[in-house]
Amino acid sequence: MRSRRTDRRAALAVLALVALAGCGGSGNTKEEQAFVTAANARCFNTLSPVREAADTTKTNAPRDDVLAQAQRALSSAADNLDAMNAPASKRQAQQAVAGAMRSSSSAIRQYLGDKLINEPATSADWNNIVQQLSELQQISYGDGIRACSLPVQ
Repeated sequence: MRSRRTDRRAALAVLALVALAGCGGSGNTKEEQAFVTAANARCFNTLSPVREAADTTKTNAPRDDVLAQAQRALSSAADNLDAMNAPASKRQAQQAVAGAMRSSSSAIRQYLGDKLINEPATSADWNNIVQQLSELQQISYGDGIRACSLPVQ
């Protein structure tokens, strides 16, 4: 007779194998899973310096150097994502996430540009950045490409 501990270990081993095999109910093919994994890795590598910089500057006002870094990183990450060969079933997600990254980058660039020419940065400028980053987060999380978003602070 087997013990409960042995049964639990066997059940955990089966669950781990199912998860590794990609049979966790996501419905994605191996090619789709490979694309999502690669996209997440590329975005993580490109955007993690921005996340780290943002974590060290938790203040009420955004630092312009961190925003400039985020603007460049989002643009670069969008280009990296577009350069990937997505399976046909993931192309729409690829384009949506890359487009949302570009929109976020553009909103930040507009905000910083206005500040450079002494145009007063309004709450509308900042709200646009927050809105774009929120949309990016929603789109990327919905498509499983979570590493392609930045936290909205």
